[in-house]
Amino acid sequence: MTFFETLVALLAVAILLLQVTRRMHLPYPGILAAAGVAVAMLPGGPSIPIQLVGYMSAEIVIVPAFAWFL
Repeated sequence: MTFFETLVALLAVAILLLQVTRRMHLPYPGILAAAGVAVAMLPGGPSIPIQLVGYMSAEIVIVPAFAWFL
């Protein structure tokens, strides 16, 4: 499976989970996190590297920390 096909499949799973959580009145973030752990545990899945360079780590870690003060 190519990266695009994997991305489309993950988006489809996220949309399906959204519909299930709305009908069952469950918290979506918790179910989405549990599904993410389940997908990560599947054998043979693609490895998607996350490249964190200097400016990216600042955007991911520092900016949300300071956004709390706004």
